[in-house]
Amino acid sequence: HDHSRYFMNKYTLQIKNKLKDKRVLAEGDISEKKQTIIKEHKEYYPFGEKDNQVEKLVYFINIYSMLYNAFLLLIYELFSKKTNKMSNKCKEQISNVCRNNNSEPYYMTEFSLIY
Repeated sequence: HDHSRYFMNKYTLQIKNKLKDKRVLAEGDISEKKQTIIKEHKEYYPFGEKDNQVEKLVYFINIYSMLYNAFLLLIYELFSKKTNKMSNKCKEQISNVCRNNNSEPYYMTEFSLIY
């Protein structure tokens, strides 16, 4: 009975050691990958130069926001001019219809308050 227990413990220790070895190898691979990434980064950006990709991204975002705001202001101005022209035309048409239908003058107070 003790003899079989000894082999089981030995077998489990071997499995644990193999797993530990695999884990150490895997961690070694990860650290090697990190080192190669660092080396590639250093080769890509030589000493004295800095990585300014983030600054470029912020610059382009600022340009985009300025252009977007200018575009929105332009659309708002065009829309407000169109609506003013449309509302003036509508007022004239409504007043013409009222003038044609009524013999006495008719004042449209609710429309005169708009503009």
